[in-house]
Amino acid sequence: MDCSSLFTIFKHHLAFLSTVFTSVVYCLVSVTNTTRSCWSFMDIPLIDQIYLSLSLSNPHVITFHSH
Repeated sequence: MDCSSLFTIFKHHLAFLSTVFTSVVYCLVSVTNTTRSCWSFMDIPLIDQIYLSLSLSNPHVITFHSH
C-alpha cells in the first residue's frame, strides 16, 4: 500500500469523523436551543455562523482550524 492510497483512506475517515463530530455539536446546540428558548442561533457571532455553515457543507474545514 503506497502513501497516496493510505492518505486517501485517512482523509475519508477524517471527513467521516468530522461529520459525526459536527452532528454531535449541532445536536447539542439544538438541545441547548430548546432548553433555553431565550438563546437563539442569531446570538452566535456572524463569523461563527459562517464557520458553522462551512463546516456543515465541507467537513474538511473543521479539522484544519482545531489548533
